[in-house]
Order: sequence, then C-alpha cells, then structure tokens
Amino acid sequence: SLARRLCCPLFDSFRAFSLNRLQNRLLSSSTSSYSSLPLPTNEKEAWSIATDAVQEQNALISKKIRAGVVFHQTPDQRWAEKSKNAQEALERSHINPYSGRSVPVTDGNVASALKKLDTILNRNKVRKQLRLTERHEKKGVKRRRLESERWRRLFAHEVRKNVQLVTKIRNRGA
Repeated sequence: SLARRLCCPLFDSFRAFSLNRLQNRLLSSSTSSYSSLPLPTNEKEAWSIATDAVQEQNALISKKIRAGVVFHQTPDQRWAEKSKNAQEALERSHINPYSGRSVPVTDGNVASALKKLDTILNRNKVRKQLRLTERHEKKGVKRRRLESERWRRLFAHEVRKNVQLVTKIRNRGA
C-alpha cells in the first residue's frame, strides 16, 4: 500500500525516463552512424539498431584489445580513471531527497523496478518509520523500545554466530 502510494505518481516519470534513456542511447555519439536515423517504430527495428550498435562497439573493443590499448594501464591508473568518471557522473546527477529511493526502469520492466524499490524501502525501514511517526511516543516509552530492539538485535546476532559455529563443526564431521 505504501509502495503503491509512493510509486504510482512516479510511474509516468519512470516510463518517460526509460524512453529518454533509449533516445539518448540511440542518438549518442558512440553510435554516430545511427544518429541520423529516425527513432524505431516497432520492437524489431529497435532491436536491430541495438544489435548493430553492440556489434560496432564489440568490434571497437576487439581492435583495442588486439592493439594492446585496453590493458596498458596499471591498476592505480584504472582506479584513478574510474574514480574520476564516478565523480563526474555524481556531479552530473541531480541529487534530491528521492535519489536514494528512486529506481530506473530498464527495458520497460516496471515489475522488477517496483520490486527493487520495495527492497530499498524495506532495507531503509521506511514503513516502520512511517508507522512510528503517525503518533507521538513518550520519551521513556521510546527509550525502553529502543533498548529492547537493541537487545533483540544483539541476541539474534549471537544466536546466529553460535548456529554458524555448530554447522561448521558438524560439516567438519565432528
């Protein structure tokens, strides 16, 4: 219910975002030979354009590998390049309060995007926080609740460690 309330307004923006990504990929400079072509009208045309672009990129990569261009960097140089690219991508992205709770739709698969979004919401305990903030919680009650949650978490961790130890000993054949 909460995921639906959060996602329904975003559904159209997800679809628009994925269409824009497709257009940008088709019209990008890496596929310059295809940039003058109109956008595909059906799925078959789209797949043929994508297949041609992938084959072109694979040919370029194969040339670079044969020429020894790809592997001439040291690991430190590759790390620096990847860090620079990541930093530039971060600067280009528009970070807002919804960035951590946004999921791109790939290949028009909204169901998997919603599943990923639901996983993020569960991991960040958004539903629990929403339920807890519906009503005021007194300071003493909150303190006792947090202590109880902390104790349960630590107890579960210790039990998990002991179970892992027992299974490890059993697997050894002792």
